[in-house]
Amino acid sequence: MSEKKQEVAIDATVEDAESTKLSTCQQGIVAAVDALSAGVEAQLAPIVAQLDELDALITPKLSDYEGADWSGATEEDETTLRNLRAEMNGYAAFIDSTRKDCKRGYQGAFGGFEDRMKSMHDRFKCTAGDIGQTLEGFAGARRAKREHGLRATYHEYAALLEALVPYELIEDPTWYRKGASDAAAEKKLYERIDSVAADLDTFDALDIPHKEEARLTFLKTLDLSKARAESERLVAEEEAAEAEKQRVREVMERVQENRSAAQEPVVADVAPVEPEPANAREEAAREAVAPVETYVVTIEATREQIGQLVDAMRRIGIHGTVSREKEQQ
Repeated sequence: MSEKKQEVAIDATVEDAESTKLSTCQQGIVAAVDALSAGVEAQLAPIVAQLDELDALITPKLSDYEGADWSGATEEDETTLRNLRAEMNGYAAFIDSTRKDCKRGYQGAFGGFEDRMKSMHDRFKCTAGDIGQTLEGFAGARRAKREHGLRATYHEYAALLEALVPYELIEDPTWYRKGASDAAAEKKLYERIDSVAADLDTFDALDIPHKEEARLTFLKTLDLSKARAESERLVAEEEAAEAEKQRVREVMERVQENRSAAQEPVVADVAPVEPEPANAREEAAREAVAPVETYVVTIEATREQIGQLVDAMRRIGIHGTVSREKEQQ
């Protein structure tokens, strides 16, 4: 037999021995667990039998009283009923006390049993965790290797696009699954690059307001609908800002109009007096006791009061102009 064939035969023998050893160990563990379960059931069996026996003793004791209708009892039966209630409570207390004692005993024993079972469980889980870390290292190494290759492909295939859209935005976690081959992942990368480049061309052909801001949104999200939405949002903000400016301008115009109106002189609208007949004028001239003169009177009054004053002056034949003094700036 050649050396190579001999080595193969030895390796096969070792593997068979290890497999047999592992199989024997597994069988032993399963058998031990089965025996443990059977032992627990065997210990529980007499307890269940004792409970059945106790139940059989209790039932006759309660047969005359359990579920009975006590509405027909009278006060003459009160003493008997009190004694019967005390007896029922006594049995109940005795059974509950026994239950608690047994529970404490079994809990103590079960506590030790549970601790040892958990300890064995944890040893297996700890070993599985250590193996899991090694497997995660394998997966991480595979991902890093594949990512390195995909990044190089991206740079070679679309360097101009790479300058605008980083690899992290176009990558897909499914490319790194264990079942996916390098060739399949690379094919998906090419498809993704072509799709993003086509969407970018579509965007560049759009005629929309705030295109630069919308383009930045697209390059961050690679989503045409979000880029359009950003353009619409900025337009809406502009329109709202312009509407607010217009509202402020209108308010300021109204304020200015009110201020100008307040500073204008108030001119009394005194209707001209119709010429009186000659005899009336002569009579008035005869009755006049003083010549007509011009007076300047300074008063403080509201517009309503000024109006009333002008009406009164008109009634007594006083003519002239009433003006409002302008405020000092």
